[in-house]
Formats: sequence, C-alpha cells, structure tokens
Amino acid sequence: MHHISSPPATSYPTLPPIPELFGKALYDIRSGRFDPVGLRFALLLREMTPPQLAAEAGIARSTAYKALNGEGVGDRVAMAILGALGRHPPSLPAID
Repeated sequence: MHHISSPPATSYPTLPPIPELFGKALYDIRSGRFDPVGLRFALLLREMTPPQLAAEAGIARSTAYKALNGEGVGDRVAMAILGALGRHPPSLPAID
C-alpha cells in the first residue's frame, strides 16, 4: 500500500493594517479615498508638505492634492503615498 502525502498547506501573507488616526482608517480601500484630515495630520506629524509627499511618493503634485482633498486615487498611488509615509516616521510628538 502506498501512502500519498498531501502537499503542505499554503499560507498566504496577511496584509498589514491600514494606519488609523483618530479611530478612523487613513485610507478606505473600497472607495479609494484617503481621509483628508487624517492624511494632513500624518503629514504634519512628519513635518512634510504636500509637494514633499509628492516627491517622496513619486507622484504628481496634483495627485497628492487630490488625495489630500479626499478624492479617489488608484491603488498604485495609494501604495506610493502609504509607502512614503512609512519611510518617514513621525518627528513631532502626538498631541494628546
């Protein structure tokens, strides 16, 4: 009798959580929109301006302002913005 072994179970990586500010998700994946207040606050904590965000994320300034105004952006833009924020830890203390 031959025993057939099953292949090892495949584990899928879990996605990192989307950052939250003020108890609200910074980015809503369903709508493709950033929370405008949360995104501006994230920039403030990092002492970044919208043009600096655009340069760091490799996106157009107009696209950065689109995200800052709460308009929908594509997945690649969202990943670029979240990546730029992730590379710059907050430099100002959080306000309690």
